Amino acid sequence: MATIKRSAKGVRRVARANDRASKARRARSISGRIVDWLMGLLPFTEDQLQRIFLYLIIAAALALAWLVASIAGVPALVQAQISQMASRAGFEVRHVRVSGIERMNDDRVYERVLGERDRPMPQVDLEAIREDLLQLPWVKDARVSRQLPGTLAIDIVERVPHAVLQKPDRFMLVDVEGTELEPISRAAIGDRLLVSGPGAARQVAALERLLEAAPAL
Repeated sequence: MATIKRSAKGVRRVARANDRASKARRARSISGRIVDWLMGLLPFTEDQLQRIFLYLIIAAALALAWLVASIAGVPALVQAQISQMASRAGFEVRHVRVSGIERMNDDRVYERVLGERDRPMPQVDLEAIREDLLQLPWVKDARVSRQLPGTLAIDIVERVPHAVLQKPDRFMLVDVEGTELEPISRAAIGDRLLVSGPGAARQVAALERLLEAAPAL
């Protein structure tokens, strides 16, 4: 009868291998539980996360294609086709979200950007929209961004009214830099600083500092 003898060295080697395999299984189990726990903290379902990852992958592919087309100087027709692909994939402006408005009429902002509705995201000129919004008297600054797949986000930084400028035919709210914001009725002036005369609007900041230093004035 044949017998098989294992050396002590071979037995230890097998034991070490089994130990490493056991540790690896425990590590994978712990890692899996940690990942499941982290995923549970997110306010998304598994299906929603899959859609988000899919949007990100498609967005990255379209952005890369647009960049390559721009660098290569390909005809505008190719870029138009890329935009159409983005639109069919759902990457077009379907919603406009405006934030940061407290005083001005937000209709003035929507009037400037509603023309972007249904436009493919790659064709949206963010800087042009921002420059257009800066023409509004109340807008001190504006941040315009894409929120994929279909939202155009606009964050407005408003000017703050500091005084009232008396003009020959009307009263105007002005900010600290003297920018005219909008007309105001005499009854609505209240205790606001009232200035008049050539160049008076540009002196609002200096006048406010003077009044703070000598309130009896």
